[in-house]
Amino acid sequence: AVAPMKAGRKPAAPTPTGSVKKKIVKQSAGNSSATASQPWFSVFAGANNQEYQAYMRDEWGHEKRGDVPLFEKLCLEGQQAGLSWATVLAKRAAYRKAFHNFNIKKCAAMSEKDIDAVLVAAKEGPGGRDAVICHLGKLLSIASNARCVLNLKSPN
Repeated sequence: AVAPMKAGRKPAAPTPTGSVKKKIVKQSAGNSSATASQPWFSVFAGANNQEYQAYMRDEWGHEKRGDVPLFEKLCLEGQQAGLSWATVLAKRAAYRKAFHNFNIKKCAAMSEKDIDAVLVAAKEGPGGRDAVICHLGKLLSIASNARCVLNLKSPN
């Protein structure tokens, strides 16, 4: 029989032990320069980037609450398709600037012309971390998803 959990407590995540732990470390070490003393995410592209490390330490696996943080996460996950998470994180400030800090109502009000202007600015600007990813479909999805969120929250 399983003992009931007390209210408000989360179940502990299972941790690898013994030969399983050794196997995980051995596999990681075989794929890159990861060792038992390095963080588990050190095998991924961009893992040496300070922004990526801060994200993995301070945000990844932590619960997001509130409409704006959840909407931002949804949008950035969509932008990642085919790219590394480090690439998207490097451009997060550019997305916040272009998409009104992920204010859902403002993003929902963006027209295709507004999105085109974001794309043109990205292509003509300095590039790099100061520009969003130049993919019209991905950019349009942010405004579309904002409208969907508003529709879901609508009392009708």
